[in-house]
Amino acid sequence: MERSGADRESGSSRPVVMAEGVVLILCTGLFSELIIGQYEIPFPPPETSLLARHVTLVLLENSSIAAKLIARERYRSQKFSSIILPQAEATRATLGYPQAYTAAVEAKNPQPLLDIYECATIHLDSMWYTEVGGLSRYYKREKEDAKVTRTLPRLGEYIYSLGYVTASIVSDKKREDWDLPSYMGNAIPAGLTSRMTDEIISARL
Repeated sequence: MERSGADRESGSSRPVVMAEGVVLILCTGLFSELIIGQYEIPFPPPETSLLARHVTLVLLENSSIAAKLIARERYRSQKFSSIILPQAEATRATLGYPQAYTAAVEAKNPQPLLDIYECATIHLDSMWYTEVGGLSRYYKREKEDAKVTRTLPRLGEYIYSLGYVTASIVSDKKREDWDLPSYMGNAIPAGLTSRMTDEIISARL
């Protein structure tokens, strides 16, 4: 568990899962304040990537709707809550996609992996990319197929180069290099015959 990092991943994710309900409520309120201009979040310029363009236009769309609702009624009215707040969860996730993509580019991650990430993100709001982004359904399928086909033959190489895989069972060399202690002794497990008394029993733990 320690060698593979599974214990660290479990320990890191458990507090997030426990706090999910509170975080969800807080972020829903913060989303409405974001689109009415109470605060700002820096995003990559929309021309830097398709994901950055997506988040910029989605926020503009929600800000425009919110402004019209507030002008006609009031902030936090029933109609405002029923139209704006259901968009909060999906839009909140959208905020992080271009940030992650830009960080990966700056870290010089392999471009094929970035392409796969972009395809996966487009799937999450496929209708927007068709309706506003101008990408037809066939175009998206064709591009996704081309990117996956290009990436798969070298996927293992890309993953190992990033250093994310630390488990010792992923290759024979890693398993052989794993310096496990060996314990020697002459204990006789219950049920074995006395003829094995003189044999040395060893275990690598």
